[in-house]
Amino acid sequence: AAIQGRDCDGWNCLMYAVCNNHADVVKLLCKHGSGSGVLLMQSGNKGGTPLTLAAYHGFPGIAEYLCDVGGEELMFKTRNDGTNALSWAAGQGHLDIVRLLFERGGARMLGRSHLGLTALHVAASQARLQVVRFLCEVGGDAYVSAQTNNGENAADKARAGGATAGYFAEKGKEGDREATVRFLEERL
Repeated sequence: AAIQGRDCDGWNCLMYAVCNNHADVVKLLCKHGSGSGVLLMQSGNKGGTPLTLAAYHGFPGIAEYLCDVGGEELMFKTRNDGTNALSWAAGQGHLDIVRLLFERGGARMLGRSHLGLTALHVAASQARLQVVRFLCEVGGDAYVSAQTNNGENAADKARAGGATAGYFAEKGKEGDREATVRFLEERL
């Protein structure tokens, strides 16, 4: 049976298994599915991969497994907008996955989107203080002071929230904005 079909959004069966936190099905599809490598590397219409979905939804076990089987090619794959799995985990405040991705990919994970957004900008826009602290620690001064294509630094994003906040937000899950702004302003 062919399992490589995709729906109108470009999603395959592996992406649905990831989103529904079905780790056993994810492993089965990756190990035994015909063309499992194809399923692993396929992107939806917006460029999201199974790893991006695991990072966004906060499934660390699945994210770790996908990093193991997909390797660097999957970890460094970006969406159509240039964001990677680290940005999506950061925006949702999933510190465990942010740590995992950074430990596996190092500084290469700290890239920028097409709009110049870093994972730190995204975490700041959602006031994800614990993630912001971690990214400031591993990213260094240049990362903390990095500006988007519009000239905004992470503290600006934390103050405003704005469009980035809506893009990455999960209703009712925003963090402590004032504490995040204070923390970032102290580092600039």
